[in-house]
Amino acid sequence: MGAKIIKIMTLSSLIYSKISVFWRLTRFKFYGLKYYLVLKESHLDLQLWSRPTIYFPEKLAIGKNVAINDNFWVDASGGVEIGNNVLIGPDVKIITVNHRFDRINVPIRSQGQILKKVVVEDDVWIAAGAILLPGARIGRGAIVAAGAVVADSIKPYSVVGGIPAKEIKKRDIERLR
Repeated sequence: MGAKIIKIMTLSSLIYSKISVFWRLTRFKFYGLKYYLVLKESHLDLQLWSRPTIYFPEKLAIGKNVAINDNFWVDASGGVEIGNNVLIGPDVKIITVNHRFDRINVPIRSQGQILKKVVVEDDVWIAAGAILLPGARIGRGAIVAAGAVVADSIKPYSVVGGIPAKEIKKRDIERLR
């Protein structure tokens, strides 16, 4: 996919680091503090709108020509890969962690967590308010409808919607050729 890890720095560490003239700074919310997203030259085509919240940014990989709209929320503790030419609508959430609950003699809070990677392949559109749950994989060219909740893998060039997300139709692959 060609996705690369983005770096997160505090303002103070940013001042002391050597940054090339090709890097760009974008302010964003991270654990309630002001941090800066440092993007390498290859990511100058990333469109990052206001108020994203990113937990575990070191486990987030973003490809080229990606547009991320307002209020993007991601917990990348299990790993997140976003491919090239991806559109992410406002209020989209990506979750990579879930609670264990298999032992009834232990409180759920004490059972630990399960981490699963989320992958968004190239040329995907995730519409407003969609939620991607741990282990979700969105195939190349797929469209996730507004408000959909994706818990499984989505086939390439599918249009999905609903809770849980189900295939509504296929994109016209023949017309694309």
